[in-house]
Amino acid sequence: VMSDRRRALIDPAFQRADYFASAYGSRHRSTFTTILFFAPFAVVCAWVGSIVRAEYKLPFAIGELLLLAVLTAFFLRSRRRRFHEKWLDYRLLAERVRHLGFLWPLGRSSPVIRVPTHAVLTDPRPAWVNWWYRALARETGLAPIRLDGSTVGALTEQIRTDLVAAQLVYNRAAHTVAHHAERRLHMMPWIPLAMALAAAVTHILEHLHILHLETNIVLALTGIGILGPAFGAALHGFASQAGYQEVGIRTEASAQQLERFAQRLALLDPAQPLASKTLGELALSVADVMGEDLAGWRVDYLARPGNPPG
Repeated sequence: VMSDRRRALIDPAFQRADYFASAYGSRHRSTFTTILFFAPFAVVCAWVGSIVRAEYKLPFAIGELLLLAVLTAFFLRSRRRRFHEKWLDYRLLAERVRHLGFLWPLGRSSPVIRVPTHAVLTDPRPAWVNWWYRALARETGLAPIRLDGSTVGALTEQIRTDLVAAQLVYNRAAHTVAHHAERRLHMMPWIPLAMALAAAVTHILEHLHILHLETNIVLALTGIGILGPAFGAALHGFASQAGYQEVGIRTEASAQQLERFAQRLALLDPAQPLASKTLGELALSVADVMGEDLAGWRVDYLARPGNPPG
């Protein structure tokens, strides 16, 4: 069911909020990906500058300074323009407007998002997102449709396929990606750490005169001992910033609840559609489950604003 009013108000509002959420999310992630990737190279410049001949030290010192200055500027730019906060706010708004598109024909509105008690300071309800959404719902008004049997049947099919089934596919895919990514990202920091540990053991053996190493090899082992933890910390930063473990837990729990709604909708007889009131309550329950998942995502990522290089 698609009316001119929905095309004029709800769809453009969702597209605009979704665009800004994607844009600010991309800027936030690219900023801290850049910081985490290039920060260890400042350590490389510092280490190389400490072992080269005196006439070559200045370029490495300048390189280290420039790297740290640029990365710090990236961090301050992201904080000043509030990429992180805007990403979370616009994503919250986009999802609430998307739910409104399914609830509006039934005379309903997106439920108030509940947040955990410990997250009261990050409660999105007093924010601009909530009053903007309420203004859109008031402007949209009541849907100009008659909720007869055929209309309710069409709305039921729309909720089953475009809301529940589509969200189930997304949650399952997100859970699979998060599971594999979390496992790989949490294994990767062990590689440079193991190299640093091996270098430390080799240093001890060399000092005990069990091994006899050339000066260049000793310098290389020193570099591994210094740079290994730096790159390991950067990889751990990637894993922590991404929050794949929390994403996997939330999407799995949400998918289990949505699966029950999908089974209930699949058992309905098309010849005997639900009453509009029953369908409205069912749609609200689905939106409530998705809203809880969204609130959990927002609370998790508010705790990950990103850190300056260092």
